[in-house]
Amino acid sequence: MFPATLFVTLVFRSSHSKPKQTENRCNAATETRESTDDIYDDTDDIDALIGQIYKESDIEEIKTKPSSRQMICENFLLILAWTIANLAVVVSAFFLILYSMEWGSSRSNAWLVAFLISLLENVLLADPIKVCLALHHVHDFVQNVFNALL
Repeated sequence: MFPATLFVTLVFRSSHSKPKQTENRCNAATETRESTDDIYDDTDDIDALIGQIYKESDIEEIKTKPSSRQMICENFLLILAWTIANLAVVVSAFFLILYSMEWGSSRSNAWLVAFLISLLENVLLADPIKVCLALHHVHDFVQNVFNALL
């Protein structure tokens, strides 16, 4: 299960979000283009015109746009990662149902109650205490470093 989880995590972290071009951005570019048409009558200064219409980051984004083959590979890997993640959930739920049918209702209910109590204890009690202790230790460490420097 670890290699599948590692694969899914790596694919999701390395995936690029698709740029969203909104109507407002298109309208702003069109308005800028129309307002600069009066200023630039000849087309010799194309770079200056493009610089006024688009931001530098937009130009860099266009230059670094991945090829169609990379996009197909990336989309395939995303679909594969989502499929693996969903299969892990479905298979876990399937075995959970099988075990609960084998154990019977009383043992399954006792297991479910124990699981929920353990989860709530971790979320409401153990994890906040761990965070507070970690913050206390970090504060003490930083304070000791500053005292040593002074």
